[in-house]
Amino acid sequence: MSDSLQFTCHQENLAQTANPLLRGKNVGAVVDNSELDPLGRLSQTRLADFKSQLAQWLVAESRAVTGLTTEDIRTRQEQTIFVVSFGVWDIWSLISKDYDTAKESVERRIATIIAQLNVLARFWDAESQLKVILTQAVDVTFLPGYDESAAGSMYKDTVQTVEHWNKKLREAATAWEGGTVYLFDMNGWMVDRIRDWQLYAAGIEEENGLGKNQQGWENVVEPCVESGYRVMMSKGKQCEEPDRYLFW
Repeated sequence: MSDSLQFTCHQENLAQTANPLLRGKNVGAVVDNSELDPLGRLSQTRLADFKSQLAQWLVAESRAVTGLTTEDIRTRQEQTIFVVSFGVWDIWSLISKDYDTAKESVERRIATIIAQLNVLARFWDAESQLKVILTQAVDVTFLPGYDESAAGSMYKDTVQTVEHWNKKLREAATAWEGGTVYLFDMNGWMVDRIRDWQLYAAGIEEENGLGKNQQGWENVVEPCVESGYRVMMSKGKQCEEPDRYLFW
């Protein structure tokens, strides 16, 4: 028997996603906009990358602590946890690239993540430990929007790119000395949700607990909201029970 703990939390979410009319493509924020193809950037709604988002937050936080005592600022910082979640749209932008090009881009993006965490660490009170949750990238080939008819080499390169991203992120997070980092295996979580439902549908329950579908998923393959130009113009078609779909 264990006790559950509850905390009153305030969330500030800087995540950004655009939905431009051009080709009905969803566009999400990436680590560094300079890594995107110039042609692609011109045809998309430009979103704030990690550097821009952090700069916005630093300005807002500086204003928020104006007038607070040193002790109040330290308490505020000690009770703050940062969640940095990039990778899906970064890897999505690399799907059509050859693996060597994608690999080099991944390494630059991971270096940018660490560089921005260093900026944050310098802003932080030296006596307050910086706490960061980094999410690993998911395998985008599992996402509903991935073209399953893609050539085998493209599929293989995409999977390898995801693996390289998570490997380099893990190495960088382990070596970083600016604070405490918790690395969350987002891909493992997603794959377990999919496998859990598949086992449940097949009437199989594993010793590790998979196969019970305790979350009550109804669909772990298709998106709740259909995408595409025609759907966008008609405001889209949404599933009846969004909470039972793994993918929005």
